Amino acid sequence: MRPGEVLAVAGYEFRFDGVTEQDGPNYRAQTGAFDVYRDGRAVAHLAPEKRRYQGGQVMTEAGIDASLGRDLYVVLGEPLGDTAWAVRVHVKPLMRWLWLGCVLIALGAVIAVGDRRYRRPLPVRADVSAHATGS
Repeated sequence: MRPGEVLAVAGYEFRFDGVTEQDGPNYRAQTGAFDVYRDGRAVAHLAPEKRRYQGGQVMTEAGIDASLGRDLYVVLGEPLGDTAWAVRVHVKPLMRWLWLGCVLIALGAVIAVGDRRYRRPLPVRADVSAHATGS
Protein backbone atom coordinates (compact mmCIF):
# COMPACT_ATOMS: atom_id res chain seq x y z
CA MET A 1 0.00 0.00 0.00
CA ARG A 2 1.03 3.57 -0.63
CA PRO A 3 0.00 6.51 1.58
CA GLY A 4 -3.56 7.52 0.78
CA GLU A 5 -4.59 4.10 -0.55
CA VAL A 6 -7.69 2.38 0.81
CA LEU A 7 -8.09 -1.39 1.18
CA ALA A 8 -11.56 -2.90 1.66
CA VAL A 9 -11.73 -6.08 3.76
CA ALA A 10 -14.95 -7.69 5.09
CA GLY A 11 -16.94 -4.46 5.02
CA TYR A 12 -14.17 -2.35 6.59
CA GLU A 13 -12.04 0.22 4.78
CA PHE A 14 -8.42 0.54 5.88
CA ARG A 15 -6.80 3.82 4.82
CA PHE A 16 -3.00 3.95 4.96
CA ASP A 17 -1.74 7.40 5.97
CA GLY A 18 1.99 6.66 5.83
CA VAL A 19 4.90 5.73 8.06
CA THR A 20 6.80 7.85 10.58
CA GLU A 21 10.11 7.18 12.34
CA GLN A 22 10.20 7.10 16.14
CA ASP A 23 12.83 6.32 18.74
CA GLY A 24 12.09 3.91 21.58
CA PRO A 25 14.18 3.16 24.67
CA ASN A 26 16.40 0.64 22.84
CA TYR A 27 14.99 0.53 19.30
CA ARG A 28 14.14 2.60 16.26
CA ALA A 29 10.57 2.14 15.03
CA GLN A 30 8.77 2.76 11.80
CA THR A 31 5.16 3.33 12.81
CA GLY A 32 2.33 3.04 10.31
CA ALA A 33 -0.88 5.03 10.55
CA PHE A 34 -4.13 3.37 9.51
CA ASP A 35 -7.63 4.74 9.89
CA VAL A 36 -10.41 2.17 9.74
CA TYR A 37 -13.93 3.01 8.54
CA ARG A 38 -17.18 1.09 8.32
CA ASP A 39 -20.15 2.55 6.45
CA GLY A 40 -18.34 5.89 6.30
CA ARG A 41 -17.86 6.13 10.08
CA ALA A 42 -14.45 6.04 11.74
CA VAL A 43 -14.06 2.81 13.71
CA ALA A 44 -10.42 2.77 14.82
CA HIS A 45 -6.96 4.19 14.38
CA LEU A 46 -4.26 1.51 14.24
CA ALA A 47 -0.51 2.08 14.58
CA PRO A 48 1.49 -1.06 13.76
CA GLU A 49 5.27 -0.87 14.15
CA LYS A 50 8.37 -2.38 12.62
CA ARG A 51 11.06 -2.16 15.30
CA ARG A 52 14.81 -2.49 14.82
CA TYR A 53 16.57 -3.12 18.12
CA GLN A 54 20.16 -2.09 18.86
CA GLY A 55 21.35 -5.70 18.65
CA GLY A 56 20.11 -5.96 15.06
CA GLN A 57 16.87 -7.89 15.67
CA VAL A 58 13.74 -6.84 13.82
CA MET A 59 10.32 -7.25 15.43
CA THR A 60 6.87 -6.30 14.22
CA GLU A 61 4.13 -5.05 16.51
CA ALA A 62 0.61 -5.46 15.17
CA GLY A 63 -1.94 -2.69 15.39
CA ILE A 64 -4.98 -4.31 17.04
CA ASP A 65 -8.48 -3.02 17.74
CA ALA A 66 -10.44 -5.55 19.78
CA SER A 67 -14.16 -5.55 20.48
CA LEU A 68 -16.77 -8.11 21.47
CA GLY A 69 -17.91 -8.64 17.87
CA ARG A 70 -14.59 -8.60 15.98
CA ASP A 71 -10.86 -7.94 16.11
CA LEU A 72 -9.02 -5.85 13.52
CA TYR A 73 -5.31 -6.52 12.90
CA VAL A 74 -2.84 -4.58 10.74
CA VAL A 75 0.82 -5.61 10.40
CA LEU A 76 3.56 -3.75 8.55
CA GLY A 77 5.67 -5.95 6.32
CA GLU A 78 8.70 -4.77 4.37
CA PRO A 79 9.08 -1.48 2.53
CA LEU A 80 8.52 -1.91 -1.21
CA GLY A 81 10.30 1.09 -2.62
CA ASP A 82 9.86 4.78 -2.02
CA THR A 83 6.69 5.00 0.14
CA ALA A 84 4.94 1.67 -0.51
CA TRP A 85 4.76 -1.04 2.17
CA ALA A 86 3.71 -4.67 2.26
CA VAL A 87 0.76 -4.80 4.67
CA ARG A 88 -1.24 -7.65 6.19
CA VAL A 89 -4.82 -6.87 7.21
CA HIS A 90 -7.11 -9.28 9.07
CA VAL A 91 -10.69 -8.99 10.28
CA LYS A 92 -11.35 -11.75 12.82
CA PRO A 93 -15.02 -11.99 13.81
CA LEU A 94 -16.01 -13.19 17.30
CA MET A 95 -12.46 -13.70 18.63
CA ARG A 96 -13.45 -12.57 22.15
CA TRP A 97 -16.15 -15.25 22.16
CA LEU A 98 -13.46 -17.87 21.53
CA TRP A 99 -11.59 -16.75 24.67
CA LEU A 100 -14.85 -16.53 26.62
CA GLY A 101 -15.50 -20.17 25.66
CA CYS A 102 -12.11 -21.17 27.11
CA VAL A 103 -12.96 -19.40 30.37
CA LEU A 104 -16.33 -21.18 30.53
CA ILE A 105 -14.65 -24.56 29.99
CA ALA A 106 -12.20 -23.84 32.82
CA LEU A 107 -15.05 -22.72 35.09
CA GLY A 108 -16.93 -25.95 34.31
CA ALA A 109 -13.85 -27.98 35.20
CA VAL A 110 -13.52 -26.19 38.56
CA ILE A 111 -17.19 -26.82 39.34
CA ALA A 112 -16.86 -30.49 38.38
CA VAL A 113 -13.80 -30.97 40.59
CA GLY A 114 -15.69 -29.46 43.53
CA ASP A 115 -18.75 -31.72 43.15
CA ARG A 116 -18.72 -34.60 45.68
CA ARG A 117 -20.70 -36.87 43.37
CA TYR A 118 -17.66 -37.21 41.10
CA ARG A 119 -15.22 -38.15 43.85
CA ARG A 120 -14.23 -41.77 44.24
CA PRO A 121 -15.23 -43.11 47.69
CA LEU A 122 -12.40 -44.28 49.92
CA PRO A 123 -12.39 -48.03 50.62
CA VAL A 124 -13.78 -48.90 54.08
CA ARG A 125 -11.17 -50.53 56.30
CA ALA A 126 -12.17 -52.91 59.02
CA ASP A 127 -11.29 -51.91 62.56
CA VAL A 128 -8.37 -54.22 63.31
CA SER A 129 -8.28 -53.45 67.05
CA ALA A 130 -11.84 -54.77 67.64
CA HIS A 131 -11.00 -58.14 66.06
CA ALA A 132 -7.69 -58.50 67.90
CA THR A 133 -9.25 -58.32 71.37
CA GLY A 134 -11.77 -61.02 70.59
CA SER A 135 -14.92 -59.03 71.25
